[in-house]
Amino acid sequence: MAEPEARRPVVFGLLVAAVAIGALAYVIPRALDAAAGPESDILVAVKAFERKGIELKFSFGVFTAQQLQYSRISVQLDGADQATVRSTLDLNGKLSRPDGTVTLVSSLGIETVTVKKASGGWEPVSPCPTIEAALRALEARRRAIESGEVGAVTAAPPDAELSQWLRLKDRHLRATAWYLRNERDGLLVSEDFSLSGDSPDKPLVVTGTKRLTLKAKGAEFFFPQGLM
Repeated sequence: MAEPEARRPVVFGLLVAAVAIGALAYVIPRALDAAAGPESDILVAVKAFERKGIELKFSFGVFTAQQLQYSRISVQLDGADQATVRSTLDLNGKLSRPDGTVTLVSSLGIETVTVKKASGGWEPVSPCPTIEAALRALEARRRAIESGEVGAVTAAPPDAELSQWLRLKDRHLRATAWYLRNERDGLLVSEDFSLSGDSPDKPLVVTGTKRLTLKAKGAEFFFPQGLM
């Protein structure tokens, strides 16, 4: 009859050991995560766009991209609730406008993404702020040339070619593609375009490719060499 009594300390000890092992299995991974910092969660938040794609809504249209890849990524913690992610971004997408026109967009170069901590985890402010700012500047240029109000986007006087374009009546400028390369000294853009309008003699249609240089001013871009 004494044998069950003798077993009780052993059973109790095994239960305590099992509880202790379970607690360690719960605590150790979280302790390691805490020691590693939030960098892995920040990377996951940014890289998630490679799977779900990008959609940016502008007043002039919607930009979408399903093919993109962040590479050579570095994370800098700017505080407890904010971080800066620097990388190269290879992206292919399109800008669709309400009038039905579409501009294909391809971009390769440096990207800097601000990520902030929210209630649900880490969230990028924008998946591609450089591309977002470039699209605003390029579309503003296109619309300014089409409307003739070029002074709204550049202080540089029109050159001979732009002056010739601006003399066309019922002018329409279509950008069929923008190829962006973001480098440290500026943003280089190749624009495939089609310009149509009425000259004094006859209707005119011009197609070709423009090489444009954009410079950053704060979070925006401008055209230091004019619009052409």
